[in-house]
Amino acid sequence: MANSDKKKLSVIYTGGTIAMVKNIYGVLTVPKDPHEFQHAFPVLFRDYEVRFTPVLNKDSTDMRPEDWKTIIKAIYEEIALDPAGIVVVHGVDTICFSASAASYALGPELKKTVVFTGAQLPADNLFGDASMNLIRSARIATDKNSPKEVMIFFNTAAFRATRAQKKDDKNFDALESPTFPPVTTIKDPLAISPLIKPDKNNNDDKSTILEPMNDFISGIVPIILSPGNPVGLYTNDSFLEQCTGIILLSFGGATIPSDDSTYNFLKFVEKAENFDKPLLIASNYPTETTNYDMYDSGYKAEKKGAIPVSGYVLPALVTKFSWILAYTKYFDDYEIAKKLINNIEESIKNKPQIDKVKNICENIQTILPQINYKDSTKDDTLYDIIKKEMDECDIDDQDRIKKIVRRAIKKEKRAIISYLLNGNYVGETEGKSKEPQFTDPGVSGVLKYLYLKQKKKKVRKQNP
Repeated sequence: MANSDKKKLSVIYTGGTIAMVKNIYGVLTVPKDPHEFQHAFPVLFRDYEVRFTPVLNKDSTDMRPEDWKTIIKAIYEEIALDPAGIVVVHGVDTICFSASAASYALGPELKKTVVFTGAQLPADNLFGDASMNLIRSARIATDKNSPKEVMIFFNTAAFRATRAQKKDDKNFDALESPTFPPVTTIKDPLAISPLIKPDKNNNDDKSTILEPMNDFISGIVPIILSPGNPVGLYTNDSFLEQCTGIILLSFGGATIPSDDSTYNFLKFVEKAENFDKPLLIASNYPTETTNYDMYDSGYKAEKKGAIPVSGYVLPALVTKFSWILAYTKYFDDYEIAKKLINNIEESIKNKPQIDKVKNICENIQTILPQINYKDSTKDDTLYDIIKKEMDECDIDDQDRIKKIVRRAIKKEKRAIISYLLNGNYVGETEGKSKEPQFTDPGVSGVLKYLYLKQKKKKVRKQNP
């Protein structure tokens, strides 16, 4: 095949078992020089015009959010070079985390097929899966009919990145997708799932390449509930200070132990809320819906501040939670409240600063453009309560006003996180489109009311 007839393929290398070699002790480790990887797959370089880009060289168990950002940046740069497709070589253990992160960050307007792959055995194993997975991934990535999204390929099937999880350490069929069928199956021609809608991005328009929303935060802690788990293991201040978000993996239905002081996780939910640490309750079984309000403990947990979620495999939930918190960090630690209300008079004078906060809250789509955000001030359930509190307190009562605004910030943050997790599967092709149902006025509504109240007070002073 003439070089001009070959399809251009970008291969982004990060390490993993597929590239590992044995060291002097006979155990597998990543190669000293990642470029050695190229020599193991001569067929790939024979059939494609390959651009090989090593960005990491590590065991995937050592991957962290900073590495997701490195991989995503590399994908974005390769898209700009207009290859036929992109393959990311990655270790199996955390491939679903990295691929999910890429799916969320690159968004629904992705114009290339991106396929993550790895292997259960190194490339030098003649009967292994390394060569098969890499070559088949290249086939899917460069096929003009492949959906333009992020996938993970192993054995014979490519799964949607945000729906896949590891299921086996030994079998070549290493992954599963409990809530969505394979996107593509290896056949000739490729078998694409009938559930995949015709790809709106499957065109030759290269004029717009959207910059990825490539920010993630560390410190997401999943906790698997089991009978006899003492809640005291998690309620110490040091633990709550260090984590940024918590996922309780329940027995099912978003219910948690609640009948005994030693094992009552409602106390943990309450303490996490006091520390302003967002806490999710998900099921160990990634069902499409959760019946948290069917059972007393689930209902109480939600009322105490927990956010019930459903439909996620753990890798997708961890990465999306990390991604969302990175983009809602404007609400963390009451920094807005501290800046705006340490001196109310000064804050009122500084209207642009208030407008900036209002814009963050009322136009959150400028931070996360993939969603349609409904202004929470339109729902007056809690707004009436806070408005009444404001009416009853003196504008000069600094402590009272701080408490009210801080409460609004906390509840607004929780409402936004809940909507982003439950209202729309951002990063998926066929996402959901439920309208968010807020019951909180949010900091924007409170600050607006506070501003108007201060203005009225000044008018009264000027016109006694």
